[in-house]
This record gives sequence, C-alpha cells and structure tokens, in this order.
Amino acid sequence: HANINAIREQMPLKSDIDFEGCDDEMLLRYLRARGHNVVAAFALLCSHIEFHKNNPELLKGLNAFELRYILEDGFPCVLPYMDPVGSTIMVLFPGMWDTDTFSPDTLLQALMLTLMHLSESLTVQSRGVVLLVDFSEWTSTQAAYLNIKYIKKIVTIFENCYPVVFKSVHLINQPWYISALISFLRPFLTGKVKDRVFLHGNNLTTLHDHIPPESLPSQFGGDRCEVDQSYWAKVLLE
Repeated sequence: HANINAIREQMPLKSDIDFEGCDDEMLLRYLRARGHNVVAAFALLCSHIEFHKNNPELLKGLNAFELRYILEDGFPCVLPYMDPVGSTIMVLFPGMWDTDTFSPDTLLQALMLTLMHLSESLTVQSRGVVLLVDFSEWTSTQAAYLNIKYIKKIVTIFENCYPVVFKSVHLINQPWYISALISFLRPFLTGKVKDRVFLHGNNLTTLHDHIPPESLPSQFGGDRCEVDQSYWAKVLLE
C-alpha cells in the first residue's frame, strides 16, 4: 500500500481537483495501468477527473440503460474471446454510425462506459486491450463530425483518462485522410502509444502478423464467426 499512500500524499498539491470517491481499489487500478509508477498513475488520475469536470454533458445518462440502443448497434463491440496473449479485443465499425439517430457525444459516452467497465477487470488491467477499427462504409457525412475538438476528446478518452492500457490499435480500410490524420497526431501521442498504432488499409495479411486468424472474426479474415454486435450490450445490461 506504499504506492497508494504516495498518491494520497500528492493530492493536497492539486487543490483544484476534487478527489472525493477515490478509494484504494480505484487508485490501485491507476497504479496497475501505469506499471506502479506513482507519478504517472497520479497524472492519469488527475487527467481523468479533469476530463469529467470539463465535460459534464458526457456524464448525463452515462449508464448502460440510457445507452442501450447505441451499444446494441455495436458501438463499441467487445469480443467474448481474447487474443493469444490474453488481451481483450475491442472492435469499432465507424462506418455503421447512424448520424441521424446518435449524436457524436453519445458515441463518446458509449466508449467511456465501456472503458469504465473494462478497467474494473483484473484481466484487462494485466493484459490490456487490442483495438480494431474498421472504416468500411465510412462516409463524408460521418467524417464531417471529426473536428479538432472532437478528435482531442477521442484521444483523451483512449489514451489519458481511464486505467486501461491499449496494447495495440489497428486501423483497417481507412481512407487516405484518416491515415494523414494519424500521421499528424503521432507526434502528440506518448512514446508507447505512437508505436502501437498500425495502419493496414485493405491488407489483412499485415493485421494477421499481429493477431492470428484464429483470434479474429470473419470480417477481419479470421476463423471466428462474425462479430455479434449486441453481445457487449447484453454484458453491460446484466
């Protein structure tokens, strides 16, 4: 518990942040996510609290019942099996986003709820998450929502908010401007994260170099059945 106490000793130095509700179990999750580095874990915790404080609109209705329709649409999907090293596999199909039904903020809320839930799993804390993003059927209508402010929120949610470590991020069938955007963002990502983002285009062979077909659904040239888009919604609604 020395590291937990070390984090608590840092809290008075951040008088502008409200640490109410930060119990030992929560602090331990942040420590695990940063390899028990007290400084890094405390920075992640502060970033988490500040993000919630600065985006109160994202906290309204942040529960599985309120978000059940977007979760049932597969935003996001978490697969019921792991990769060979035991990492949890999360899948996003941005091209299936119905912009008439779900606001951009609703997408962020579904991601936040998913990461909050995953961060409570000891398996996720020790083995991390692999993220697959398939841009099939992505349109200019959806792309129009990708302004700098929104992109910054997405990056913060994935990288600097929740005690979940992304072991790798794989983009498939991405359009040229998404590739350009990633190239632009790389310098702003932390050292480990920037080396964990892989752009595959329509080349599934390079994806299989990282994750073998026996651990992938058929949409990704894998041996498993198609992604059950409602599976994760059922887990969260239980």
